[in-house]
Amino acid sequence: MPAATVTADPSVLAPLPVLGRDVAVPLVTGGEVAYAALDHAASAPALQRVWDDVAAYAPYYGSVHRGAGYLSQLSTDLFENARRTVAEFL
Repeated sequence: MPAATVTADPSVLAPLPVLGRDVAVPLVTGGEVAYAALDHAASAPALQRVWDDVAAYAPYYGSVHRGAGYLSQLSTDLFENARRTVAEFL
């Protein structure tokens, strides 16, 4: 079954936007081919949406549960909200 994203029409499957999908790697015989990620257990590729969210958050990062400053408090709040969301999902 192909990977899919949610679309307006749930019967339409579209490929998930995965980082690294368009990376070309060199061949020892010359030329290049599209990279095939075969080791997902060690390094699963990130979805573009996840990467975008992490990049948007990065300037506001502070140590979680370790500081009294604004960025630490913000990071702790985001972390705890994420934990709560995952717990509710599970």
